[in-house]
Amino acid sequence: MYPSAKAVSGDCCLQTGSPRRTGLVILRQVVLALGLVSNVFAGNNTDALRSASDSARSMVQQALVREDAETLASVFSENGSVVVPTGQTIHGRTTIKSMAALMMMTWGGGKLKITRDSLQVKDSTGYEIGRFAFRRAVKDMPDQVWSGGYTVIWGMEEGAWRISRVTGLMNPPHPQTEKPNGK
Repeated sequence: MYPSAKAVSGDCCLQTGSPRRTGLVILRQVVLALGLVSNVFAGNNTDALRSASDSARSMVQQALVREDAETLASVFSENGSVVVPTGQTIHGRTTIKSMAALMMMTWGGGKLKITRDSLQVKDSTGYEIGRFAFRRAVKDMPDQVWSGGYTVIWGMEEGAWRISRVTGLMNPPHPQTEKPNGK
């Protein structure tokens, strides 16, 4: 009248028609299945975060070349923040946009290379660690290159991954010996 534990759990060694025992075996299988489902969702979250990170990287790289502060700020959450190497924190997408515009107006844009070393998701928070190098042309001078490491904390906002907080640690600038065009 009830399925045996073997029928429910595959090759389980329990052979009983007891409703209680069968219920426990079914409960065990449901718990195992939920664990597998949560691992699949975590995997999907990691894949979704990796995709968001790749997209954000591309957007920021293009924004720096085009000197487009609005696009640069768009990868941040509404309440996102940037901790700059001097220890100051810039809060909010609007302020990040204003500071990026001021930076680009003052020093110009440049080329950014980002190397992601680690990406993990825990619940609805993502953690990314990596390295960067930013190259900027300076008129009549060798290019300047800043490099260092970064940490990004990602969060969900309106169903999409957005940067909640980014912290960068910079090495001192390294002047290049020649311009990119070889002069």
